[in-house]
Amino acid sequence: MKIAFHVNNEDYFTMPDFLTPQEVTNLKRLGKKNTFQCPFCKAFLEVISGPERSPYFRHRHSESCEAYEDFERRSTTYTKQTERENTRHPVVVSFLKNELELLSKLYPQLQVIEGRFDLNFQAFIPDLVVYLNQTFYTLSVITQVNAATDESLAKNLTKRKQYFEDKGYTSLWFVERTHATTEVTGQEIVLWQSEQTLLAVSIEDKKWTKFLRSFTSAELLTTILKINKPLTSLNVQSIYYLSAKDNAKFDLYRTIEEENTSPKRAFIVSTPYELTIQDVFKIESDSFLLEKSALDDAARILFREQYDQAYKAYLLEQELIETNKRIQKEREEAEQMQLFEHVPTFAATYETNIHEINQEKEVAIQNYKLYLRNFTLEEERLNMPPQYLTLFDLYIQNFQLTTTNFPGICKIKILGYEKVPVPVTLWQLWVIDKILSIYQNEPLTVYSLTNRFGYQFNIHRVHLGPIREAFDRYLWILEQIGILGHKKSEFYKEPHPVNIQKLPLINALKENSYIAFYFSNYYYADDPFGVEAKDNYLKYKHLISEL
Repeated sequence: MKIAFHVNNEDYFTMPDFLTPQEVTNLKRLGKKNTFQCPFCKAFLEVISGPERSPYFRHRHSESCEAYEDFERRSTTYTKQTERENTRHPVVVSFLKNELELLSKLYPQLQVIEGRFDLNFQAFIPDLVVYLNQTFYTLSVITQVNAATDESLAKNLTKRKQYFEDKGYTSLWFVERTHATTEVTGQEIVLWQSEQTLLAVSIEDKKWTKFLRSFTSAELLTTILKINKPLTSLNVQSIYYLSAKDNAKFDLYRTIEEENTSPKRAFIVSTPYELTIQDVFKIESDSFLLEKSALDDAARILFREQYDQAYKAYLLEQELIETNKRIQKEREEAEQMQLFEHVPTFAATYETNIHEINQEKEVAIQNYKLYLRNFTLEEERLNMPPQYLTLFDLYIQNFQLTTTNFPGICKIKILGYEKVPVPVTLWQLWVIDKILSIYQNEPLTVYSLTNRFGYQFNIHRVHLGPIREAFDRYLWILEQIGILGHKKSEFYKEPHPVNIQKLPLINALKENSYIAFYFSNYYYADDPFGVEAKDNYLKYKHLISEL
């Protein structure tokens, strides 16, 4: 026997493998003074040692103890079960046990024991078992997963979970935080097969699922939020990541699995939040809370707001697509009709339309001059769409924007001409210039570039979307007018993206103005009047330079 119950310490004592002769003698004296008991039959134990065997415990009168023999079999099973774990595993388990024992002093109905001491488990052994009146928990910690062992471990974990739950226990699993891996976009988590096996459904997960089903579907959510792969469903599941550092902190991820991904990937429903050990094991109605409902309530409100904004943008995008289809159809029909019309008639129509468009451009230029003269930062903020306010305030803080150095927003549209796109905002282009300046010599894609920018200036990933959109438009403009030097798609490629230093910088307010003004007045390159993109660019550059 290597384990005994220490009567005075009221805890289990494991006999060390290496002891000095003096330490062995002292342990023998403690045994004679009834310090050690059998953990099962409560008989007193003595310490035995010899020249060819390390010290061990033995029943004082050499009586047999079937319970202890059964314990040794469970210990052997547990040792084989955990031999794949790293050296931090026993440290983490011991920490959890100590914290739960402290908690048991506040809650007398709570009892925590090591799994190998619990007679209810034979085939598989949890690290810890907690009894809370009529609620039973098994706690298991996973510290070591790699590609070589992942598949076999996943199968083993599936059997262990089912075994514990068949016995009426709620199985709790904690994965060491070093395994938490998010995608470069930040909106998905990549999972080992073992981690996927440990995904569970909590009370708040069920609330999230019901919440999502009330206004969307898996297909629509995938489309609206531009998730890379289709979602399997709207069923939300969660996983806990644990760090034993800093008094143990837990990260709670709520996810929805994506279809056909390998390695397995899941969409992160809301920003993961941190829990202390006191938060996780807070007791209410004889159950551990394991989560913070107030944080999830707030997250659901924020999610709905962001979803509604994205949905409106999606509808506008679809409307634009349908409009373009209709225009294309009308154009094709017009071209067919021209086969039966006289050339002079078309020429007269062309001259009339060009005259009207030129008049509209002159009005737009005058409106733009008036806008720049009357501009104030406060007025601009008041008129800003709600979805940009948080992001805009971050830029004011990070770049010390004032009325004098703020590049403004180009609001100009040619009135009455339905083919004019929505204007790009100058302040977004100005921030792009800041990003390009900071990472001038680094080979980054648009995604990694904006992620780096968000991390450096503490900008949440939720607010990076408008910048990626503006970046995409900016690259599209440069490609259209012939000064990009590469295809726009090359700035999205991994792992060999185009070096950012090859992008032209926007170095002045005036340069921002004419690029944005050009874009806000852009006519499609296949316009029936033959207006070319680059010619437009040069023309508007000349016009704005005179402002």
